Amino acid sequence: MKISRIEGLADGIFAFAMTLLVLDLHVPGVSGSLRHDVLEMWPKLLSLIISFIILAIYWGSQHMLLARLNELSFKLMWRNIYFLLPVSLVPFSTSLLAAYPLSHTAQIVYAVNLALCGILIYSAIHYTLKHPTLYINHPSLDFKRNVATKVLLPVIMYVLTIGVTFVNVKLGLVFLAAGPLIYFVPIDTKTWDLLVKPTDWAYHLLTGK
Repeated sequence: MKISRIEGLADGIFAFAMTLLVLDLHVPGVSGSLRHDVLEMWPKLLSLIISFIILAIYWGSQHMLLARLNELSFKLMWRNIYFLLPVSLVPFSTSLLAAYPLSHTAQIVYAVNLALCGILIYSAIHYTLKHPTLYINHPSLDFKRNVATKVLLPVIMYVLTIGVTFVNVKLGLVFLAAGPLIYFVPIDTKTWDLLVKPTDWAYHLLTGK
């Protein structure tokens, strides 16, 4: 299969999912103060912004992976399709969290959804690193470092949210919001030592070294 085929499918699903996030917003009916009614929408606005950024990050991650490949094997094709399933569920889990931001169940559903996205895109990348002939050029150490930190560490954050939410639901929201921030951390040598030394197991699991 041509790589452009899976890219086209991914573009369509991501575009639809990101559009559905916005469609969940509705102009409030004025019950007294329009400003008050708009401010009451903060859970929807916050969850929409976080989810939109996360979807954009995952879209970019998948495209950066596919752009490095010279072919798409049958197994890799299905790993990418599996990844798109939790992506398509993000609008639902976002709406659930927006409606019930202080609910354990809503936070867990959202965290599990995002964790699955990270695990499945990691699965696709891990497969390619185990089959380097799929790459146009052999993946660099910087690429492997970025994968280990920017894919796996947010997943750890989302998994921790599941436990944190039972301790403090407001803290659970903080963990959910902090997850995507890891993607914007520059990965230089000092940052690598700071972030990955405590999670060297992830790097060894990913690279086999």
